Amino acid sequence: DEVEKGKLSMDSFLNGNIYGMWTDCRQFEDMFQYLCHTQATNNRIFVAGIDNFLHGTHSINKLKQEVEHTLTSANIPFVKSERYSRYFLPMIDTAIFYSSRQRAFKDQLQIKNFLLCIDTVLGQLKAKGDNRSQGLMAIENIRSTCTFLLTRDAGTHRDRFAERDKQMAVNLEWLLKIKYPKEKIIVWAANGHITKNASDATKPKEYSYHSFGQHFSE
Repeated sequence: DEVEKGKLSMDSFLNGNIYGMWTDCRQFEDMFQYLCHTQATNNRIFVAGIDNFLHGTHSINKLKQEVEHTLTSANIPFVKSERYSRYFLPMIDTAIFYSSRQRAFKDQLQIKNFLLCIDTVLGQLKAKGDNRSQGLMAIENIRSTCTFLLTRDAGTHRDRFAERDKQMAVNLEWLLKIKYPKEKIIVWAANGHITKNASDATKPKEYSYHSFGQHFSE
């Protein structure tokens, strides 16, 4: 949205929010240049993320702001509580810090308490009739990230990526049905996520999981 409004260049957006393994590789150069070039044409290509990882400059600079705007605009009861300002909002920064760096968060009780707050917020938003706003989706992705953090050390490879890929499928469905219902969409993701048979193809079995492609095709 910021690129569309001219507040940010496409090359800055891509470099700041896509993992360097993609933006730094030579094979990506043509696509990178093409995406930037279309911004000055009538056939502009929009770029939207589907990963639940709170990675990149957009999450760091805009995520909490968007959540706060969504909740105060909805005027839900939780916003009026001391727990909202003193615990909930600071924990968003904590979740971004650990997710963006892919580091384990050792205090699992803290995450579980935060998840309870998120569930309260989501319940109150939905009671107000919000079932599909961008702000609600942002909160659901924070919830998914925290669930991932819970299993990062304690869970198996399957547990961790099952949560991540399930949310990726939910995010893509939201983009298709809500954000861009009349647009053609190209899905770009790593093979391990996009495959429809990861649970059968991945060896050994303890590394297999229900992939994003499987979730979305069901």
